[in-house]
Amino acid sequence: MTSTLTTNITPPLDLIQVKWPYNKFEKVEIVNSNTLAAWVENEYLGPHELAPMGLGEAGRHSAILGGMTLAHTLKKNSQDYYLAINAEVRRLRGEVPATASSKFRIVSTCTFSKGKNGKVFNRIFLEDGGLLYESEIEITIIPETIFGRLFKAHFYEEKLILPSSPYQQRRPLEAINIDQNTIQASFGPIIPKDCVGHFDHFPALPVALIGEHFTDLGHQLYLSFFPAKNGSKVRAQKASISAKRLCFHGTTIRYALEVAEEQTQGSFTIEGKALVGEEEVAAYQITF
Repeated sequence: MTSTLTTNITPPLDLIQVKWPYNKFEKVEIVNSNTLAAWVENEYLGPHELAPMGLGEAGRHSAILGGMTLAHTLKKNSQDYYLAINAEVRRLRGEVPATASSKFRIVSTCTFSKGKNGKVFNRIFLEDGGLLYESEIEITIIPETIFGRLFKAHFYEEKLILPSSPYQQRRPLEAINIDQNTIQASFGPIIPKDCVGHFDHFPALPVALIGEHFTDLGHQLYLSFFPAKNGSKVRAQKASISAKRLCFHGTTIRYALEVAEEQTQGSFTIEGKALVGEEEVAAYQITF
């Protein structure tokens, strides 16, 4: 039997510093002592990704519910910052009609927890019960007081309240350039509206949105090698991202991706990095 927690009940829904509109969950079900489940609607699909949900959105919702699951497993009673630092997302189904599923059920299980660190395993199901995605996410926890001291230089006094979600239509990448087996682009400067709900008073671009940028560029580079597929939707089998630090408002991110030197037969892998200045802030890999 499961119990339902709505937005006016604190644990575990409000024990992470990720709020609406980035956090789309309206209720969360307690499955057992280390597992939560929730329904969510998809609100964005990249131009080259297969319906009904892309890799970045799968990572977004899995990381949010994963943070709640870790808080629930650890029996937390304070609002802290749950940061996804490593993630791998795998798509298990090919083409699915966009109309086949308007809502998705996510089940998140904590597989490891110790101190300020944990790992979660997530599954995303279609409305008909079909399994669409699996993911593993590594999360680190920073207590609220420590986070405030560490990042006080990025404090933003205004709390944005918007009439609708800005994540339905997203700012495009700029200066996209493909040169043989590489692609580069930039995004920024990041403004608070780009990351509403992540986090209040410390707006930082979510790792899942950085992953979405990588995924978009990876698709573009892939299609440059297979022009016959241009105009079609492409299935990426899996993607992984490692986040090395937060990218707060005011930051400009530069992306650089290239075709991986080592390829596995029957697949096509692209690797990339995100940079702020000369500092690498994230690493990425996508396999088609």
